[in-house]
Amino acid sequence: MIIDIPKPADFNQSSLSLLHLAWSIASSVLEELDCADLPSWDDDGSAANAYLEAAQLELGNGLALLMQAQEIGLKGRIAEISPFLLITRDPRDWPRRCDTTDLAFGDFRLADASDLIRIHDTVSPNRMPEDIARQFDTIRRRRNAFVHAVASRDRIHPQEIFQYVLQTAHHLHPHVHWPTERIRYLSSSPLSFAWSKDFSYGTVLTEMRLCIETMDRLQALELLGFDKDAPAFFCPNCDEIKGEAYEFPPLAQLYGDCLKSTQLQCFVCRKASAVVRRPCLDPSCTQRVLLPDRPKEGEFLCLECYEETDPSEAEASLG
Repeated sequence: MIIDIPKPADFNQSSLSLLHLAWSIASSVLEELDCADLPSWDDDGSAANAYLEAAQLELGNGLALLMQAQEIGLKGRIAEISPFLLITRDPRDWPRRCDTTDLAFGDFRLADASDLIRIHDTVSPNRMPEDIARQFDTIRRRRNAFVHAVASRDRIHPQEIFQYVLQTAHHLHPHVHWPTERIRYLSSSPLSFAWSKDFSYGTVLTEMRLCIETMDRLQALELLGFDKDAPAFFCPNCDEIKGEAYEFPPLAQLYGDCLKSTQLQCFVCRKASAVVRRPCLDPSCTQRVLLPDRPKEGEFLCLECYEETDPSEAEASLG
């Protein structure tokens, strides 16, 4: 009898953990690049290029973790139908005495990574999109070249890992909202105990900014629901959670007509905030999106420059 049969949830949790590790590597590389401001060191970008070249080993490890996450995530999807579909070879090639002795599921030869999508698409009612299947195969080949030290001019970029992680999470773990999942993961990390309860939230806000900056408009819109061509504002809800010591990038956007909308939506916390369209005292704030800060005193908080505004003074400044 086969014992110690893994559940789909076991595969899924392991897959998510590996996605987090891959994401952390890409985030660390980009954050160091951002903090050092290497692009400003020279005119031709050679300093930043040298840094990314030196980071190839780390990024290669991130790519290897990503491929493992995809492999284990696909096994989880297959196991939802039956984990025994993962066992390969003819019965004659199964471990000796498996019919007379209890053996663990892990003692059997399981399907190779290159066969998992075919198995999945054969038994699952929801096949992998063709472009994602091709991408998984590309990542597997790139990972193999890295692991086996095959000489290649193909360079791994941290933004690729960001994109791959988000796409993998979307297709293999559709119930997961990545920023929320990222906060949950970091909240149980050793650093959250070493620093403060605000660590995870503030870190994720920085990560989301870095991620958006590396993407084009269509990628950010598809993978995060953030429109790079539309104005962005500070999220009041995130401000209450993040703590004072962490970066606070503008990641909330108006829902609907940017000129008339009074609803602000944040893709990180997924909370909506009601805003008013009033002028700010700062003439550079052109969007006029304010939050009732202290309604009894008649004060508003500008979500573009984050300064308090007295509406009577603002109206007088317009006159």
